[in-house]
Amino acid sequence: MALIRTRTLFSSAAFASAVLLTACATPDPSPPARLEFAGTIDTSGSGIGFVLTHPSGLSCSGKFPESRLPNKFAVPLTCSDGATNGSMEASKGAEGIYGTVVLADGRSGVVSLMLPSTNRGRPAKR
Repeated sequence: MALIRTRTLFSSAAFASAVLLTACATPDPSPPARLEFAGTIDTSGSGIGFVLTHPSGLSCSGKFPESRLPNKFAVPLTCSDGATNGSMEASKGAEGIYGTVVLADGRSGVVSLMLPSTNRGRPAKR
């Protein structure tokens, strides 16, 4: 009888160890894919408006209250689905605006916007 109990205890301990090792060996879930937004800049009204779009159909908009952008800035965003809000933190470069978008639901991504041309319709200076 003692032999049977020892074998049962050993088998149970081995099974528990195997389950524990398997649970520890499972990888962490992969992080969600980063979203890539494109967008437009609207300088027609007061302040500077931004409309960011994602291929999924989600669009988010925000407005910087001043007419000139500093080199680094942040803008709160409201999105088209009515449930998602977030923010854009960006830097102004020579060719455009580049930054990150963080949505309230935890998704994040990148954005790039081309600066509007300031000399449209004007002849080039010589």
